[in-house]
Amino acid sequence: MRKIGNLVLVLLCAVMLSVVADELMKLKGLMESGVITAEEFEAQKKKDIGRVNE
Repeated sequence: MRKIGNLVLVLLCAVMLSVVADELMKLKGLMESGVITAEEFEAQKKKDIGRVNE
C-alpha cells in the first residue's frame, strides 16, 4: 500500500511541475510580446515556483 501512495505522490508532483512549466512558458511569451514586463514575469515566476516548493 505504501508503494501505491508513493507512486501517487510522484505522479502528482510530476503533474504540478508540468502545469508550472506550462504557465512559465505562457508568461514568457507574454513578456516577449510586451504584454507584461520582465518584473511582472519574475514576480509571477517566483509565485509559481513557490507553489512547487510547498
